[in-house]
Amino acid sequence: MNKIMIVLIAFFSFIQMSFAININQANKEELLELKGVGEKTATLIVEERQKNGAFISIEDVGRRIKGLGKKKLDKLVKQGLQVESEKRMQESEPRQLYNSSSAAVKKSEQIYKHVTILDMTSSSRNKLDTMMVRPKKRE
Repeated sequence: MNKIMIVLIAFFSFIQMSFAININQANKEELLELKGVGEKTATLIVEERQKNGAFISIEDVGRRIKGLGKKKLDKLVKQGLQVESEKRMQESEPRQLYNSSSAAVKKSEQIYKHVTILDMTSSSRNKLDTMMVRPKKRE
């Protein structure tokens, strides 16, 4: 049971990190994956970044992009929007390999294709034994 829990926790931690979208690297298509970002906003973000350089904070995004107020930015941050500086991006290079959610899903499917989620309440003892899960002996 503990092994399954550890694998699941690691899996969901990986997925959460993988879904992060760095506004300083994301292209228009990646920005459109965020609920609440339409064509116009995605275009504005990319154009503003190209004209005036990388964003330095979420507040900077709000100041520079018309239509992105505090509430909307909070929702986008909850979905995985991040602002990472060039220096920080270089320090966390491996994490940047999967800055789009579609790439992250594909990679996680490859890594965790052997993981099976099992309903412990309805599985037979035989199935649990083959999964190397041992129920506690009744005393």
